[in-house]
This record gives sequence, C-alpha cells and structure tokens, in this order.
Amino acid sequence: MRWWRSSRRRPAESSAAELEALRSRVSATRSPAAWAALEVARAQAMLRSPAAGAESGLLKVLDILSGARSVAMIGDDRTVVGTTHATAAEVYDLLDRNADDLDRRVGELTMAAHWLRHGDPAEYIRCLNVLGDAYRRRVHDLHWRNMEKALSVLRAATRRARRLERWDLWARAKLGLGVAYGERIAGDRRRNHRRALHAFDDAIAGFSRLGDAERWAQAHSALAEAHLKAEELSSADLRAAVAACRSALTVYSRDRTPFEWAVARAMLGKALMLSCEPHDPDFDRALRTQQDALQIFTGGTTRDERSAAAATLIGLAEGHVRKVAAGFTAEAAHAVECLSRALKINTELGRPFECRAVAVELGMVHADIGGDWNSATSAWEAALEAHEVLLSLSPDQQTREMEASEGQRLVGLLAYAHARAGNPEAAGVALERGRARVARNFVESDLLSPDLTPEMYAAAIAAEPVAGPWPASEFSNLVARLRTVFPDFLRPADAQTLLSAVASGQAVSYLAVTVLGSVWIVLSHAEDRTLADAIIVDDVTSEDLRQLLTGGYVQAQFWAPADFPRALADGMRRLETLLAPLRRRIDELGPGSLILIPTGYTNLLPLHLGLEAEGRTVSYAPSMTVLTMARTNATVSRNGPASLVAVAVADSTPPLPLADVEVRRAAALFENVTVFSTTPADGDEVLAAAEHADYLHFASHGHANANQPQASYLELPGGGRLHVADIIRRPNELRGTRVAVLSACQTALTLDQPDELLALPTAFLVAGVAGVIAALWAVDDLATALLMDRLYVHLTTGGLSPARALRRAQRDLATMTAPDVLTYLREREVPENVTTTRSGAGAPEPDARGFSPYPFADPYYWAGFLYIGA
Repeated sequence: MRWWRSSRRRPAESSAAELEALRSRVSATRSPAAWAALEVARAQAMLRSPAAGAESGLLKVLDILSGARSVAMIGDDRTVVGTTHATAAEVYDLLDRNADDLDRRVGELTMAAHWLRHGDPAEYIRCLNVLGDAYRRRVHDLHWRNMEKALSVLRAATRRARRLERWDLWARAKLGLGVAYGERIAGDRRRNHRRALHAFDDAIAGFSRLGDAERWAQAHSALAEAHLKAEELSSADLRAAVAACRSALTVYSRDRTPFEWAVARAMLGKALMLSCEPHDPDFDRALRTQQDALQIFTGGTTRDERSAAAATLIGLAEGHVRKVAAGFTAEAAHAVECLSRALKINTELGRPFECRAVAVELGMVHADIGGDWNSATSAWEAALEAHEVLLSLSPDQQTREMEASEGQRLVGLLAYAHARAGNPEAAGVALERGRARVARNFVESDLLSPDLTPEMYAAAIAAEPVAGPWPASEFSNLVARLRTVFPDFLRPADAQTLLSAVASGQAVSYLAVTVLGSVWIVLSHAEDRTLADAIIVDDVTSEDLRQLLTGGYVQAQFWAPADFPRALADGMRRLETLLAPLRRRIDELGPGSLILIPTGYTNLLPLHLGLEAEGRTVSYAPSMTVLTMARTNATVSRNGPASLVAVAVADSTPPLPLADVEVRRAAALFENVTVFSTTPADGDEVLAAAEHADYLHFASHGHANANQPQASYLELPGGGRLHVADIIRRPNELRGTRVAVLSACQTALTLDQPDELLALPTAFLVAGVAGVIAALWAVDDLATALLMDRLYVHLTTGGLSPARALRRAQRDLATMTAPDVLTYLREREVPENVTTTRSGAGAPEPDARGFSPYPFADPYYWAGFLYIGA
C-alpha cells in the first residue's frame, strides 16, 4: 500500500483568472523566463481545480508544461525546467491509467532532479522524496531493483535535508526510507526490518516536533505494517502494530480521511486477528474490522484504493484459512472468494509480482483445503503467466536465474496438481515446458547482445518476422541455426508431441518434488500406443529433500569425498520411499531402458542407482526436446573407421597421474586418433578437431561455476579452458559425434542453480553430440581410469550402446578384485598408492583397496558417472 503522499497541492498565491491576466501582458519572446514561470503556475492552478481529475484536462496540462519547458530551456532557467518535469510527474500520478504512467512519472521526476540539483535545495530534496516513492511503486523492471533505487534516492534526501536543517523534509525522507526498507528484497531481512523500524521511529519523532498530525499518523500506519511484516512475527510485534494503528486512528476519521482511516482499520483488524485463536469471539470481530475497511476501498478507482482493497482481501483470506484449519470448513469458500478478487485486482493493475504471490496462495487453498485440483491448476497457471511476465522483464542473467528458479517451483506445483486431477499428460506437458524454460535461459545465458530487444527476442522464440533488420545477435543466430535441423527447438510442447517422442522399448519419467509431495510422470509404450501414468508420493516433499541434502550429503558430495560413501549410502536409504513406487511400475512395464528427466535439486542425486535392474539401463535427459535432438543426431554417422579426439591433462593442480594412461588405453582401440596432451591447446582447436570425431574424451579437471553455468569449463593442456559458452556457440557442428566422455569431476552439475546442473552435457548436446557421459561428484582417479578402460572396450568391441556400455563398465569395476587392480597398475607402471580425486580433494582412505577382495565395490567409485542423451 502507499502509506504516504507527496505534498502536491500547496496553496496558490494567484487565482487562475489572475494568472491568465498576467500571461496576456507577458511576451514569451521578450520575457521567456517570466512567461514560462506563469505557464507553470497556470498548469498547477489547473491541477488544483475541481475538474483536475478529468483525463482531457490533465493531458492539456501536459501540453502547457511542454510549451513552458521549451521556452525555459532557451533561457536555461533550471528551476523552471525542473518544476515542469516535477509537475508533469504529478499529472501522471493523477492519470494513473496503467504501469506505463508510473514509469513516465519516474522519468519526469528523474529529469526534475537533474534540473533542480543546482537550484533551490529544498525543492531538490522534495523532488528526491517523491522520486523515492515513485521508484517504490514502479511496476516496470524488477521489484528489488526498483527498491534499491528508491533507497539510494531517499538516503540522499535524508543527508541533504539534515545538512540544510529542513527537518520537515528529513522526516518525510525517513518515512520513505522506512517503507522502502520494509519492502526490500535484497540484503538481510532482519536487518532491513530493524532499519525500517528505526526510520519510522525517527519520522514519528520528527513529525511530532513539527506538529504535523497527518504525517505523524501516516508514519504510525507504516510502522504498524512493518511490525506485521516481521519475519518471525511475535506477540510483541502484534502489540506494537495494534498500538500504532490506534495512534493513527486518533487522527484519522471515516468522514474526513476515509482512505487513511480504512488503511489503519484494515491493519488493526489483521493484527487483532493474528493475536487470538479462530474460536475466540475477538477473531470474528477482527474479521469484521477488516470488512469495514474493505467497504471503503470497494468501488475505488485510484490505484492506491484498489491496491489497498487487494491487500485487505489477502488479509481476510488469511483469516478464513485459519478458520478452516480450526474446523470451520465453510470458511474455505470465503478464502477462495477473497483471493480470487485480489488476483483480479492485481491483474487489472498490471502487478505481476503480486499476481504470482496471490495466485500461488489461491492454488494452495484450492488444493490443501478444498481438494479442488482442477481449480488449483488454473490458479497455478495464472501464477506461471505472471512469472513469464517477470522473466521477460528480467534485465540481466542473475535476475533471469532467480526468476527461472521460482518458475521451476511453480511448474512442479502445476504438474503435481494435474496429476492429482487425473491428467498425467498435462502434468508431463507442464514439466516439459518448464524444462524448455530452463533450456532457454541456459542457451541465452551469455549470448544475448545489447541490441537484442525483448520484442526481437520474443520473435526469435516464436519464429515471427520483425520489422527492420535483425541485429548481430549470437542468440538469434544460434536459434535459427538449430531450427534448420530441429524446427521445434525452444518451442512449447503439447501432449501429442510429448507422447510421440517416446521410443519403443523405452520409458521416460519426469520427477518433480514439491511442498505438497512428489510426482513421477511415466511415459511408456503399451502395444501400439503411448501411455502416461502419474505416480504420486505424498510422503516425500521438498522439505524432506532439503533435509536430506543439507544433512551432510551436499557437504560430502562437494567438499569431503572421504565422507561421501557413508553420506551416499544414507541418502539412498532415505530415497527408497521415493524410488520404490517407480521401480515397481517400471518392473511391470518391462522396458529395456528408462530415461529420467529430474527437476530441481533431485538432479544432485544418483537416482539411477536405485532404479537399475538386470536387463535395464537408466540414463538421463535435460528435457524431451533435447532428447529428441540427441536421437536425431545419433542417426548421423561418419564414413570410415571410428575416430577419437582425446584430451589428457596430467600435469595439473593437483596432478592427475593416470590421465595419460587412461587416454593411451582408449586410443589403442581406435585407428584414427588425435590427442591433446603435451602441447598447449585452446578450446577452438579441440572443438575443430572434434567436428570429425566419433568419440570425444576429456581426462582432466572440470569446474562447475555455481553463479554462471555458462562459465563452467574443462581444463585443457597448457592452462587452456573449454567453457560451456564456447561449446554452445557451435550448434550442430558436432553432429556425428556419438559420445563425449567427460572423465572429470562434477562435470554434470552446478550448485546454486540445480535445474541448470547439466551445464556441460547440455552444451555438448546442443552442439550436436548424441550423448554425454559425465560425473555427479568428485571422482577417484584410479577408479575412473579403470572404469574408462572397460567403457571403451564395451563401446568398441562389445557393440553396446553408450548407456549399456557404461552400465557394464560400472559392474566390471564393482566386481574387480584386488589382484586385477594390481595387475592393471603393474602393466602400466603406475604407483600403487594413487589416491587423487579429480577434484583435488582426498579420496576415501586406500585401506579398503589393499585388503578388500573387491576394492571398488562401493557405489562411490562408479555410480557418479551417468549417461545423458540418446
């Protein structure tokens, strides 16, 4: 809500008639400064007239101000030019037609601040106060970014007002700072809350000394809201909120200040409601207090009135939900009605951030309270629509990643609701579209050039023409090149497309884990058609997954390999509840291969370890669209004997003594071999050679960049690097390469953006490689060398598919005896105490290798490698 307003209507010294008379005696050519000042005064007088609210009158005021500004600029009258911009901002505030008017208001105030900076210091500070409010209310751009701009402007206003000893302007700036800190997203939430409370206390003290009762009351209303927004709402916060509201109501009255009175009453009702239990009579009285306030807002036409109505409806919905939880089931309908009305208002106001929050809550009410899953899907689809708007407004990659992460959470909820509603096909489509969003965000991550506008980007995705020439955009070129081979690249899938993409003898399963439960969507062949099944596992929620990962699993996976075998075993035991239902279903269907498309943090887990069985392999895909691309690429074959391009980086930090051994062993199985090992190489050289290779092998360190997945890279000889961005800029150029083996640590993942953790594999798939073998965790150097030795034997002489060859090699390693390992080491003159992992961290102690009959039986040594693709 907007708790404070700029002092816009100061009393005029002259009437409109007097100003018109003066204007008739002043020449714009002979006295431009005086004429422009009179025009500004005339415009301000028109704003104070009873007809000021009419759109035609306001547009006329803008024309007057435009003319005055042109004349004032001729005379370089900075104060008058700044005043024209400030008054124009006031006009847009009164127009309040849509979000564009809010944006125009920000623009006018920014220009006003520019012109007033070296003029009247009080007017400049007043302009900064209003500009801070405008940024806070702005819809365009991201909410958090606007809030940071508001804080910056208001801090400057506070400093200048203090130096000038204008305590009225200082108190207004403090009030604005309190509101902005209360709504701030960036930074520590508790610290922001404390800063908001301190700012409000300062503002209240300042207005009290000045005797400004109206703003003193506004500050109390804002203070009440801040207490109600406390992260851990306590009884002390509730008492403080009640006291602040009652203080504000000593000034406000229903007759004289109905809007401000209703705002304070709404918050008072919410504070009282949260202070008691649903069975208490006071609870119903608190609801009625909010309903009284809502009557004032209902029918309001201004943006502030409608925003206040939406906020009050959300508060009422919260009360009705609490009543339902206490056994008053009839209240569920009231909660749905309140949230539906709030969603409608926010949609009409063009507030995507608020729309998403309300739609998510509405879906939860439908699902968790009413069990109406069809209505829940409608609500969460509305939330996704708002999310798409926010994603399109994201100004940079970091913001896009934040929004993409939120979008995946919504996609999971939508898929879960579709599954509960008995519509598994729609659930699969929702998850595939979610994966397409991730792929789109990943592919464009650092390829967007500054000259690619949102409209041009949207046209690239929709393959629609845009007036004028295309910019030199790598992204649009990349999309166009991929669509020459894959027409549906980055286009949303439908149910028919999804089902027709399932190959015979295979099953494809999506996995989503949500706050409500988990769902597997299984696509499989039955006779001559493809079926979609939903397996719902309510016993495993996103909170359960979070506890599993933060309970030591991730810590060991990334930073403590010596502890990881134990963490892995514990994790797989805890995952059994999630995996068992799918395993039973796949056993019934009997496909020879299962392809998993996990979402979110489930990508950090070796799900295949609990799903593989005799005669069945398990592989992965980033999405069905990318899988279809990989299948098409798998049909492309090169002429002549199979060829290998291999990279070995043994002299690294820490060293990898078996990298050269691993590559030499693989190279011995091919006639055509190119090896990058002893001489420095860059990414272009390696990829140019790879364009003619059937197999591509990297035995080096891999590095996952948590903040920028496109910056993840593989080390090359001589200190070179092969980045994700280098690979993805070569769409289709590696078509004909059957497998890229990334025999390096953590090449399948990033940490902070789990839905983009297939960074390196996805890049190779987009470049045209049909399949990728990569690792989920820091791999042991000796175990990896042995695994790769067996992998290439099965690929080249066994005639197995890459997925089956990997599975067979893993079994070979798990059953390899200690004498077999020693023989391998002696034949290749490798020291028997090699324990280095390809992350540089220490592997588990080698005692087991020395004394166990099967040194590599533990899944730690081999289950981290997975196959992604066709």
